[in-house]
Amino acid sequence: MSVAVYVMPISTWLSGRFRTVWGPDGAAGPQAPTRSPEEVHRILKRFRESLDPLVVPRAEWDEEGPARSATIFSLEGFARPVELAQRWSYRLKLPRLGALEPPQIWLPAEFDPVFRIEAPWKPESEVTVASSGAVRDDLLRLEQAIRSEDRPELEEAEKVAQRLRESAELGFHTRTPVIVEL
Repeated sequence: MSVAVYVMPISTWLSGRFRTVWGPDGAAGPQAPTRSPEEVHRILKRFRESLDPLVVPRAEWDEEGPARSATIFSLEGFARPVELAQRWSYRLKLPRLGALEPPQIWLPAEFDPVFRIEAPWKPESEVTVASSGAVRDDLLRLEQAIRSEDRPELEEAEKVAQRLRESAELGFHTRTPVIVEL
C-alpha cells in the first residue's frame, strides 16, 4: 500500500482530471474518479462550509493554479515520522504531526488545531484537516530532533520528514492545499 501526497487545488484533485507517473518506468499512479465541474463546485462549496465555523479567519487558498507536486511514499515510510512524533511526545511537542491520520488536507492557512470533518466527496468517511504551516513547523522540529539523535536507523524517517516538510512548505508558499491519500 502507498500514500500519495499532492500539492494541487482541491478542485483539480476532486475532478480526477490529472495523471501521475511514478518512478523510472513511468507507471501510472492512483487515479481519482472523474467528476463533473458542477459536482466539483458543489463538493468544494460543502467542504468550505464545513470549515467556516472551525477556521477563523476563513481559510482561503488557490483553486485556479496548477498542480505543483505529487510524491508517493510507502505506507511504512510515511508513517515513520508520525510514529516518532507520538513516541517522543513526552520530550518533543509536535501536536499536529502526532494527530494526523490519512486522508488529510493541509490548508495554507494559519490555525492551530487538527480536526476531522466529514469528507463531502465521500460522506461515509472523514478527512483530517491541518494547517500546512503548522505541519511544516512540526516536521522541521522533528527533523532537528532526529539529527540530534545521530542514529543511522532514523535516516529514512528524516528523509521522509524532509520530503513531507518540503510539500507542506510548497503548499504554504503557493497558497495551494496539500492532499494526502491512501
